[in-house]
Amino acid sequence: MLATLADLNAQFVAANTNDGLASARVRGRVGGRPPKLNDHQIQDLIQQHADGARVPVLAKKFKVSPATVYRLLSLSALDPAR
Repeated sequence: MLATLADLNAQFVAANTNDGLASARVRGRVGGRPPKLNDHQIQDLIQQHADGARVPVLAKKFKVSPATVYRLLSLSALDPAR
């Protein structure tokens, strides 16, 4: 019986959390950490990579991890407008 009540409580908490996040999005609030690079920097990074710059060099230059560089390059490949 207590397990059922705990499960029901967890469902209420999850629903309230999701409602609160949706309400915040409507008001223009976005959660999470702000992006490290702006759109201009991302374009510059992509162009330098296309010109032959290596990922570790780009990571040091833009002060991000190599994983971030790879992620941005893969996203740019999916979105040609970038």
